[in-house]
Amino acid sequence: MTGSKKAVFLSYASQDAEAARHIVAALRSAGSQRALEKLLEMGDLSLGYQIADVYAWRRENDKAFEWLERAYQRHDGGLGYVTYDRYLVNLRSDPRYTALLRKLKLSE
Repeated sequence: MTGSKKAVFLSYASQDAEAARHIVAALRSAGSQRALEKLLEMGDLSLGYQIADVYAWRRENDKAFEWLERAYQRHDGGLGYVTYDRYLVNLRSDPRYTALLRKLKLSE
């Protein structure tokens, strides 16, 4: 997937190109902490799902689930992608993932 396609995919919920650029940078960068901090500084609560993506990709599962829960509480449209989002693949074996799917009334 090209960088511009990733940006489009990752910004679907927020429609925010700047946020999408920071997300793509966080996912590409070995030292992604600053890019993630930039997203968090933006303070946009509609980015919960995208922030969860970054944490999941970094294998920070507890943080990923924390942000997925925030996304759920805010009715984030990104949660519709949870069953096939490749950045969440390492979460699928966690019982919290199955519980999230149940809450969303989605099946694997």
